[in-house]
Amino acid sequence: MAPERTATAWLSVCFALFLCLALIRPVQSSTTGLGSNPFPGIPDMQEVSCSGAGLPPGSYPYALFIYEKRGDRIISSVDIPKRECSTSDFFNACEINDRDNRLTKLRILVPNLHEGETRVFGCNASIKTGRGRFQEVSWFITLRHFSEW
Repeated sequence: MAPERTATAWLSVCFALFLCLALIRPVQSSTTGLGSNPFPGIPDMQEVSCSGAGLPPGSYPYALFIYEKRGDRIISSVDIPKRECSTSDFFNACEINDRDNRLTKLRILVPNLHEGETRVFGCNASIKTGRGRFQEVSWFITLRHFSEW
């Protein structure tokens, strides 16, 4: 029982740190709307962020989805008009920007990224263009863990 409580406490601390850092530290900007950063102090953890910031001017995002390419499973999503976020077993945060929907963000923590391991994540944005058409925009990012030594 003690190891389970210790693991749960550790995960709770990581999640609290993630939320604090998500609110006070800007995520590395990305021209595509999908980016990643190493999580401070934990070398085998990465933060992945998805936003509509990389969308063309005049487009209106309706939904964002982050998923892992392996298994094509949705990890986090946001339905912007309904202001609903959904999550999975990853630590994640959803930030809806009421002034500019293109700045709405999803963030996830990717734990247990081992030395030399790569994992591919995707971000899909469902958008309405200035011409009133609906379309999907997709971006991908490959996470790699390399030792600092």
